[in-house]
Amino acid sequence: MFKKILSFYTRCFAIWVVLFGAAAYAWPGPFVALKSCNKLFFSLTMFGIGAVLQIDDFKRIAQRPVIVFICSLVIALNKKNFGKATLVILAAVVVLNIYGMLGGYGVASALRMEKRRRRTLAIEIGMQNAGLGTTLALSHFADSGPIVALPAAIFVFVCIITASAMAAIWQTSELEAE
Repeated sequence: MFKKILSFYTRCFAIWVVLFGAAAYAWPGPFVALKSCNKLFFSLTMFGIGAVLQIDDFKRIAQRPVIVFICSLVIALNKKNFGKATLVILAAVVVLNIYGMLGGYGVASALRMEKRRRRTLAIEIGMQNAGLGTTLALSHFADSGPIVALPAAIFVFVCIITASAMAAIWQTSELEAE
């Protein structure tokens, strides 16, 4: 039963990010109240991501709502600024994410890594710095206000959605091949 619940949570990870982001936008108070925990959540996220190189391990990290909180905090802090995000920012984060994923897959292919490692590196490199950008912006540019972390928060959403989609597509293709 527990395994089924975790499987459901993992398959729907992008949905959790979107739902918690929407909750942070609608009710920023609970997320802002946990602002002092942002570095802890980020540290746990980076430790988990840095310690893995296989898709199965990535799924375990996705089961922890390490990154969901970071993204939700920035949305809660930026409720009044969220409408200021432009198409240029959105396009930039999408291009950066795609470039990272292609770069990760390409380098792993050039190094003749097995398919699973190529896929893992594509996901990892495509989203590795999303939480880092958010945390660094909030920590080092706090005088400018929380809007400085908004592009990074949008990047988190794009990364989670694309990484979850790619992991699901690749997992389905592996299951069909078996």
